[in-house]
Amino acid sequence: MIETVVIVAIAAMGTSSVARTVRGSINDRRKARERALRGPEPVCGCGHHLSFHDASTGLCHAQVSVKVPNEASDGTHKELVTCTCRRYIGPEPLGGYFAPEITA
Repeated sequence: MIETVVIVAIAAMGTSSVARTVRGSINDRRKARERALRGPEPVCGCGHHLSFHDASTGLCHAQVSVKVPNEASDGTHKELVTCTCRRYIGPEPLGGYFAPEITA
């Protein structure tokens, strides 16, 4: 009797883990398909999104943490400075187009 309960319990645990694995692989495929349809993310070589770059000058306005020497304690500390990227070099997003409404 105890052997039967143990076997049923092991079988139930095995099927639930298989079901989780199958659900996980289906979700992974769905997410990969959605990413492919959206296209590449507009991320520059500096690692920042296109929204951090000025449209006219191309300068990056993101804050970056940089180690700076600390003279008082002979160590270093981190300080936030503006990113030194001078031009956005990532994938170019599709431009917006105006199409007037067609009236018949």
